[in-house]
Amino acid sequence: MIDKFRFEYPNPTPAEIQGIFDGAPACPSAKTPFSAGLAGKTVHITAEKASFAWTFGTDGSVTVRENSDAPLRVEAGVLELSGLYLVAHRIPGTVRFLAAAIDLERGLGTVCECWFGSAAFPAREVQRVFYSGRIAGSGGGGEKIHEPTGRLTGKALLWKNDAGEREMTIYATAMCSSFLDVGTPNAGDTFTAPSDYLELSYRHFLYSRVEVEFSGGFVLELLDLYTLRSTGMRLALDENNRPVFRMYTAKGKLLGQLAAYGPFQPPAAPVELPPPPPGMEKGFRFAYRPFTMTRPMTCAEIDEVSAKAPIWTGSFRGPNNENSEMMLPCTERLEGMRFSLRFDSGAVWEYEISGKNAMRFRYNGEQNWREERYEAFESDHNLFFMAHTVTGKLPMETMNIALDIDEGLVTCIYNRMGNAAHPREPLQEWLFGIVEAPGITPPKYKRHGFTTELVGRSFTWTYTKAMASQHIYSSPVSYSWSIMMGDGSPGLMWSSPCKYAKIREGIYFMSWIEERSAGNQNAILFNTKTMHDVGACLGINHEQVFEFNTFGAESRSAGFIDLREVYGI
Repeated sequence: MIDKFRFEYPNPTPAEIQGIFDGAPACPSAKTPFSAGLAGKTVHITAEKASFAWTFGTDGSVTVRENSDAPLRVEAGVLELSGLYLVAHRIPGTVRFLAAAIDLERGLGTVCECWFGSAAFPAREVQRVFYSGRIAGSGGGGEKIHEPTGRLTGKALLWKNDAGEREMTIYATAMCSSFLDVGTPNAGDTFTAPSDYLELSYRHFLYSRVEVEFSGGFVLELLDLYTLRSTGMRLALDENNRPVFRMYTAKGKLLGQLAAYGPFQPPAAPVELPPPPPGMEKGFRFAYRPFTMTRPMTCAEIDEVSAKAPIWTGSFRGPNNENSEMMLPCTERLEGMRFSLRFDSGAVWEYEISGKNAMRFRYNGEQNWREERYEAFESDHNLFFMAHTVTGKLPMETMNIALDIDEGLVTCIYNRMGNAAHPREPLQEWLFGIVEAPGITPPKYKRHGFTTELVGRSFTWTYTKAMASQHIYSSPVSYSWSIMMGDGSPGLMWSSPCKYAKIREGIYFMSWIEERSAGNQNAILFNTKTMHDVGACLGINHEQVFEFNTFGAESRSAGFIDLREVYGI
């Protein structure tokens, strides 16, 4: 399997990108024959800040005129979707491209100008800006021009295009979408991209995304929710810096509708955001950009930061922190217990609990006990989440433990820094085993185990009065999360690899590592009966400070999308 989270895309210069496209065909490629539905017509779209006119000859020729510039002959692709047209072409001699969604019946059109090269971001990352307006002479003056919408929010569709490629797209928030390859070696890797949604009519939408921090590729799609069909365009450089400029058609299947949080008043348009930074007004999008928020660190630097940091720090630190009003209280029910955790890997750890937060433990084979602070929380009857560090050990080690003293079963997510390949990211090992203690009879063969029962579900998490998020469990090995904005709607979003284990009926242990991002490792024990979790976070934050802290959140169900067909589960 190719791990796209680890893939380093080359970053050519603007001049190199110009040379790449100068040597490529000017017309977009396509499997579906182009439409002749615009032949013999002139389409002149006038928007607030620009105008564009295309003349489509009966011989297949196309000319375009921008504003008052001289007309240019271009090689354009045209695809039709239920009476609307998608037109795409390159501006000769440049790395600028135009695409237009044209609705002749209503006399409306939206033009997307996109280009390679940016002073602020990698040159391979496509930038874009939209111009919505009216078609001259169409008589459609009474129609409302195309505008941003939130009406797609929460929908999940499985698409198969005319090249046989399958992709699942989750139109997750008013600002972002998630997408996954399906039926390829990369199936299951969830990616997130800043996105645009424009409503063209009650049934038609224009959707775009740019895959920031990864390929930088641009996708523009014209969607029809009545027929679940689309026409689209992809503009990108592939992993070998080869040009990609193609158009396609696709047939979709609705997989489900997640909760679309935010104001109830239609049309649920995106909330108004702060203005972009000076000099970046054209094409700017708010996006989560972890590559620019963190810096690479060596293992030695990680050790140095870990050794200096006070243990049990962080923004949601512990049950007594002012930011942790959703936290479960630390339990005293383990006090006085002595037990061993025997894992199927062969590891045996011994524990003596002497107080609410005080304990001794030792690895198998060690003579001396280690004095450690721990925190434990009762997530369900006689089921505890227990977290602690290993003081003085470098690289830093921490334990997240699901301890079931009724069943005599234990699962530990054993974390340690010292990842030589990506030092910011902890190494993680899942350990399954049994609890040995007086009065506990552990099973011989039964164990907790990995599960797909959460796949397709979504939940919101309220950590504090000022902090809430939504999780979308979009694959057996990855998920997405978004941060709620001021009006309660989900906004910025990102994705990470993850794992899920079933501990009891309705109770799950989940963890994720923010790969190619902050690098934090998070683990939660989630009780769907009480709709509450408790967990712990380990990592280096954006201020280069080591954190290990426990947290908790109240949860709400945010819907379900049926992914059994997608993953064969």
